[in-house]
Amino acid sequence: MLRRRAGSVVFAVLLWMTAWTGAVAQGRRGSLPNGAHQAWTAANEVTLGGQITDVPTKRAAGAPAGLNFAMSGSQHSLMVNAGANLNEAIRSRIKAGEAVQVTGVMRSINGQEYLLARTLTVGGTTVHVRNRNGFPVREMGTNGPQPRTVKSDLKGGAR
Repeated sequence: MLRRRAGSVVFAVLLWMTAWTGAVAQGRRGSLPNGAHQAWTAANEVTLGGQITDVPTKRAAGAPAGLNFAMSGSQHSLMVNAGANLNEAIRSRIKAGEAVQVTGVMRSINGQEYLLARTLTVGGTTVHVRNRNGFPVREMGTNGPQPRTVKSDLKGGAR
């Protein structure tokens, strides 16, 4: 009898964990913009070149956070999300009429197609906007993240 009860408890716990995991996953899908939860893989990346046609001053409702701009290529025009961590030197180069090359993945976010940039080349300068997994890179410089110097008054180790 004890063995039967233990089996029932284990079954109940597994059933609860399965239901809870499914509920969490559904909650995540509901809280993220459409398409943002998809895995970022290098096989899905595209590289497109073109000309910047518009850099909106205000973020459109439902648009991804950070700098968004429109670019036109040989095929069609599209919106590009360059992330929120661009330094001012690169931001100042992103203006209508500039040539741009973007490597990233296409995602549908709230019904609008965006090219989420991983690397961005504008004005002869290439910056890394996201890492290979699609996560934003902090402290944008011309060659990726910039090292930080940390000063400390601590001397010696643990006491």
